[in-house]
Amino acid sequence: MLLALAVTGMPANAQERSATRPTTSSSVREASERVRGGYTLDQQAVSTGSVRAIVGDRAETVTLANFDDKADQAAVFVEKDAPAQVAIPAALSQAMSQLPAGTATRIATQLGYTLSAKGKDSQAYKKLRALLAPSGGLLFDGASGRYKGSFLLALANRADPSDSSELASPVSLFVQAPGASALDPSPVKLTRLNQWQAVTLEVPGISGPVYRISVSADPQDVGNTLELTVSTPRLQLSAANTRIDGWGIGKTQITVSAVGMSVAEGYRVQLSTERGGLSSSSVALDASGHGSVELRSDSSGGTRVSVANADLAVVPLEIRFDPPWLFALAALSGGLLGAFLRGKGRARWGRALGVGAASGLLMALAYAVGINWVEPLLPSANIAGSGEAAVFVLAAIAALVGVAKLLPKTEDEAAAPKA
Repeated sequence: MLLALAVTGMPANAQERSATRPTTSSSVREASERVRGGYTLDQQAVSTGSVRAIVGDRAETVTLANFDDKADQAAVFVEKDAPAQVAIPAALSQAMSQLPAGTATRIATQLGYTLSAKGKDSQAYKKLRALLAPSGGLLFDGASGRYKGSFLLALANRADPSDSSELASPVSLFVQAPGASALDPSPVKLTRLNQWQAVTLEVPGISGPVYRISVSADPQDVGNTLELTVSTPRLQLSAANTRIDGWGIGKTQITVSAVGMSVAEGYRVQLSTERGGLSSSSVALDASGHGSVELRSDSSGGTRVSVANADLAVVPLEIRFDPPWLFALAALSGGLLGAFLRGKGRARWGRALGVGAASGLLMALAYAVGINWVEPLLPSANIAGSGEAAVFVLAAIAALVGVAKLLPKTEDEAAAPKA
């Protein structure tokens, strides 16, 4: 009652000032912040232009004049923060365990932004953090000739890490991948919390062990960097025999094996050699990442087989060409034996041995360079293509045939009646 009387007794102008003067706490709050939909706008941040509103793919600086409209449009408010390496929350770790093998990691990059987005059910703003995690790095795809890989993005509620609710509107994250020929999706639109979104990319050429991308919550900001490991593809060359007979007699199979390729089938490897001859100057790898060609010597000494593909690392393969003395000895010995076993050879051994040695050496050489004269004579025979024993047998067969064909008949043989 006394209070009422005191107020009533106040002068009119004093009463008016008292009625219109806000309380001290209200004045401070009105001067420092504004609240809309559960989002508190710090007016000091507004004065520095550090709060951005993202609607779709468009960004705009938040002001006191447009704040209410942006909140009504369910805009995502973005404030810059410091990026950090953080442990992945339990809910996202569980979600990652359901992804393909090779994507598991315990550490993620927390992007340097505080994001505020409305929940679909509550329509109230939630403060979020964006997490960026690698996913196996980049591997070379032989079929397309590009490096391919992926990384992961997700959102988490800062106040409730177990929150897996849906958002009222997507949160867009913008990726910069220098030189990439494909990036999917772009931009990345996240609509649910605690759910990983895989982003795939293809890059035609990469130099160095890492490839850097940047991810931003604001299309006009540089964003934060993530380094993706690059698995540099390699080729391995191997030979069935690293020492073969020279002078065009010896040959060996050269096998090309790919290492560090996600898809090797169809990739064509260009080969070159300093000496000798390759059955083909290129080979297409199969699904297992292997391919082969044949190398034949052309002299004595040796050669180096190399890969001409500039984007692949490979150690040249050394092949030794040995003088074919053992081959010649086996051929001559086989020819002499074949001539001796022939009846004509025993009767006229001097001339027969000469014919046998010559024919044995000649036909062994012919077989070595690819003239298959054995099959018409011995259709069922399966003679090895190399080795001194095979050369000896081939020369003996050649001598047996050669002595009979080339050595003239004696008078008694000519006069003898035919059976």
